Amino acid sequence: MRSKSDKKKSLVPRLRFPEFREAGAWEVKRLGGICNVLQGYGFPERLQGRQGGKYPFCKVSDITSAVNENGGHVVTAANYADEDIVAELRAKPIPVGA
Repeated sequence: MRSKSDKKKSLVPRLRFPEFREAGAWEVKRLGGICNVLQGYGFPERLQGRQGGKYPFCKVSDITSAVNENGGHVVTAANYADEDIVAELRAKPIPVGA
């Protein structure tokens, strides 16, 4: 049976990448201080399924696919929207490359 101190030691991750071993302690920062944080928008089913339009509308499933298949780059979307839908949703398009 393992002792309590052994259990605590096992909770500390082993640094597998040598370039990070001497990197020092992590700094705690507010996320908004290092990037822009944007809200998501609800996308009603009645608006989904459009295969063309000015704006790709990326849902969580599109982002999940991008992470799993494209190294985190969203290259396609299952839904598209035009200006009228963007206005209805009060959405703010994200610039290409963001």
